[in-house]
Amino acid sequence: MLSDNIFDQLRGRLKALKERDDRQHISNLAVASKLGLTALKFLGRRARASLVEPHQLNIAFFLQEGVGDQCQEFQWVKAFIDHLVAQELEVCTILVTDKVDFVHEMTKDYPHITRLCELDDFCRHHWAHLSFYCFRCIDFQIHDEAALNKYAPQLLRDLKQAQPHVAAWRPFRTQEQYFKLMHLLELAHYNYFDLLGLNGLIPFDRHSPSFFSVDQDRVQQTRAKFGLEQPFIVVGSSVGFIPLPQEEQLTAEQKLQWRQKATRLIPVALAEEFIALLKQELPQYRLVQLGGKDAVPFAGVDLNLIAQTSFNESIDLTYAAACQIINDSGLMHVRHAMGKSAVVLWGPTSGAIVGYDDDVNLQGSCKPCAFLTPDWNTSCPRGYACAQCMTTIQAADVVAGVKTLLARELSE
Repeated sequence: MLSDNIFDQLRGRLKALKERDDRQHISNLAVASKLGLTALKFLGRRARASLVEPHQLNIAFFLQEGVGDQCQEFQWVKAFIDHLVAQELEVCTILVTDKVDFVHEMTKDYPHITRLCELDDFCRHHWAHLSFYCFRCIDFQIHDEAALNKYAPQLLRDLKQAQPHVAAWRPFRTQEQYFKLMHLLELAHYNYFDLLGLNGLIPFDRHSPSFFSVDQDRVQQTRAKFGLEQPFIVVGSSVGFIPLPQEEQLTAEQKLQWRQKATRLIPVALAEEFIALLKQELPQYRLVQLGGKDAVPFAGVDLNLIAQTSFNESIDLTYAAACQIINDSGLMHVRHAMGKSAVVLWGPTSGAIVGYDDDVNLQGSCKPCAFLTPDWNTSCPRGYACAQCMTTIQAADVVAGVKTLLARELSE
């Protein structure tokens, strides 16, 4: 009983997978076949599905997209669950995600999550009275109105009152309309957190407190492992998933080259310039570069940890750092959720919309163009061979931003 519109949801999910798949070149026939097979499997499993807690209201929350997206989405989920707990409602909460390890790391100190699982496990074994879909906007679907009326009649009334607000934003969830949504948010001076709160179910906006579980003992162990007992600054420049050209099969080396030319990345020349300035002006801090195996190394850092840390160790060092210099990427959202600020360099994406007020947000001179074209992640929509937005940021401004945040931290 996942949804009365399961076929529509499956069709939408498969369409998204097709748009993002850079390797398999799934044909229309294959998509249709996979849709039919998935639907048949779901119908077979549906009869075996059960409630996690049969005598409580079961609510499923579907977290989607990358690490940064799911980190942001969970902030609303937690606020909503806290709202229900404050009303003394007994609810079973199920988080459904394709990043179980990361979400477990983020939520392990939060006591109000009943079950954490992947989508396939949820479809095989569970169903819910109510589901929330967290992707760009908060959407929801009522699967059992009678159960809602029994366990939480006020919540049912609130959901019905919120339905027109959700419906108004639903068309903008598509890739084609998302750029228009960003433009509307900019005109209204809203950011992404404000957008998550626009359904009206709970008070939620850019000023809402954030949450991320921090294992203090493990943080100290990670610092000791890499010899980072003294104060240090982390530098990171990475992207999560980005669509790659589908016209031809790419070798592993070609894929790496495409990822390393992503328009959101900090230009190497700029990074090495502000690293040199930081070593001159703040010699008491070690400079540490974090990143996955596809990150481009920056000359001048004191410790290059590219592809040398686990993701949890990257999280630990992100928390422990005196300051973080980073582009629009997952660890930027993680640091904010931990209650810490960063110097963030913005190019095609907008710091005013996706970023946070407590950060030092340095925006390139071009107007943000994310989602303006299908390949904006790897090719400048304005036709420049190298995206100009990030190159217009000044190294001196980065250093000034670091000093501002360090002074703020010392004053607190």
